[in-house]
Amino acid sequence: MKRFMNLYKLTFAFTLFLSIPFTANAEEQSTANIAEVWVMTPVEGMEDKFVEAFKNHLEYRQDKEDPREWNTYRPLLGKHLNKYHVRTCCVAWGDLDDYKEWANKNNVGQHWQDKVSKYVASYEHYYYELDMENSNWPDDSSKFMYFGVTEFHGKFGKDGGIEQGKKALSDNAKEMKWPYYWSWSRRIGGKGGIGLVIPYNDYKGMERPEENFYQALSKHLGSEEKAQKLFEQWDSNFKGSKYNIYVIDKEMSMQAK
Repeated sequence: MKRFMNLYKLTFAFTLFLSIPFTANAEEQSTANIAEVWVMTPVEGMEDKFVEAFKNHLEYRQDKEDPREWNTYRPLLGKHLNKYHVRTCCVAWGDLDDYKEWANKNNVGQHWQDKVSKYVASYEHYYYELDMENSNWPDDSSKFMYFGVTEFHGKFGKDGGIEQGKKALSDNAKEMKWPYYWSWSRRIGGKGGIGLVIPYNDYKGMERPEENFYQALSKHLGSEEKAQKLFEQWDSNFKGSKYNIYVIDKEMSMQAK
C-alpha cells in the first residue's frame, strides 16, 4: 500500500497525453471522449529525416484541411526517449468512420507511405477513453508544456473497485477545491490500464506544495485514518504502476501552426 499512497501523495500534489483539450460541450462530453495515439520509433540514424518528413506530412494534412488536431509528445524519463507519441482528441466512436473516409479521399495514407514510413522502425497504436466526469481540465490547455502521466495496471476482476476509487478520489478533490488539474483515461489496446495525467506550465510547477494531496484529504475527511483507508482501498485494485513526464513538441504539432 505504501507504494501507491506515496505516489498519490506526490502525484495529486503536483501541478502537472499528452495534452487533453476538452473542447466538447456538455452535451457532447458523454460521447466525444475518444483519443487516438500513435507511438513511433524512427529508424536508427534517420531521426532527423523522420522529423523533417513528419513535419512535411503535417503540412500536407493541413493543406487538405484535416478536421483533427494532431500533437506530438516526447518522454523525458526512462530509456525509450526516441519514441514519438502522436495524439489527437476528442471524438466519438462514430467519428472514426467519417475520418477514415476523409483520409481515403485525400490520400493521406499514401502520402505517409511515400514520404515518412521508410524512416519509421516501429509503430504502436492505441485508443484512450477519457473519463471526463471524474476529471478536472480547463477548456484551454494550450499553455501547458509538460505532462506527468501515471499508468496504473489493475488486477483481474477489479474494474468495479477501480471505478469506485477513482470517483471517490476525484469527488473529494473537487469538494475540497484542490487547486490543480487532472485527467483520467482508460487505454484500449496493448496491456490496457488506467491513466492519470497532470499538466505543468514549467518545471517549477512540479515542486511539491506546502500541503500535499494526502494532507489536504486528511483534513477534508476529518482524520488521517479515513484518508489512509481510502488510499488502501485504491491500492488494493492494482498490481503495479509507472510514471513518466512528457513534453509537447510544438514544431511537430498542428497547434503550433
